[in-house]
Amino acid sequence: MKKITLFLFTIFFTSLCFSQVMIGPGSLESENAPFEPYYGYSYSQSIYTSAEINASGDITGVQWYYSGTSALANSQDLIIYMAESTKVEYSSTTDWEPIASFTQVYAGGITVTAGTAGWVSIVLDTPFNYSGANNLIIAVEENMAGYDSFSDDFYNSDITLI
Repeated sequence: MKKITLFLFTIFFTSLCFSQVMIGPGSLESENAPFEPYYGYSYSQSIYTSAEINASGDITGVQWYYSGTSALANSQDLIIYMAESTKVEYSSTTDWEPIASFTQVYAGGITVTAGTAGWVSIVLDTPFNYSGANNLIIAVEENMAGYDSFSDDFYNSDITLI
């Protein structure tokens, strides 16, 4: 059994109608995903299975639940990538999907209010056409050298594959 840490998020799909897909209960903190605000520069990849998503269409945005500790002044240079893959788990800390297989869907910052926990919504610069046939991998790169608070966290889900 392998464990894959998935961050709680909502994906917006647009086809003939508008729907949201929420994945995981999101009770874990300190998992360094979608990025780690405490450190300057971070990178993560998370796998979402097609069974978890159970939809297809254009992904136009993502949401993550944030602890609300600070305004993340030093974490405002994000690049978000998406890819489809048959990969269901990472076999090691170096078993990442190659960045060349991803499509960049967002570059910019996020708006949060210090002292206010809640959903952080990001509307993608480029919608990602998700077929629903494969798993979705979301990669997040944070490119600022500065450090935010040690207690800045996003909520994650711990998934065990059998």
